Amino acid sequence: MVLVDTSVWIHSLANRAPFVNELDRLLSLDEVVGHEFVYGELLIGDRGGRKKLLAAMNRCFKRPLFLIKTSLRS
Repeated sequence: MVLVDTSVWIHSLANRAPFVNELDRLLSLDEVVGHEFVYGELLIGDRGGRKKLLAAMNRCFKRPLFLIKTSLRS
């Protein structure tokens, strides 16, 4: 499984090689893991490719959001 970073999605959606070919290959093999933060970043910066982006994201395995609890000691 590969957690695909926002920058890779952006390059792939812009049809830039080698990103588009490799991401398509990984998606076809069900090897892409998605994360809510990456989706959020992509949707905030969307410039009209939302349908293609959402379709690709729906093909991904969704990783659960892990919350890290921290405490500060005085």
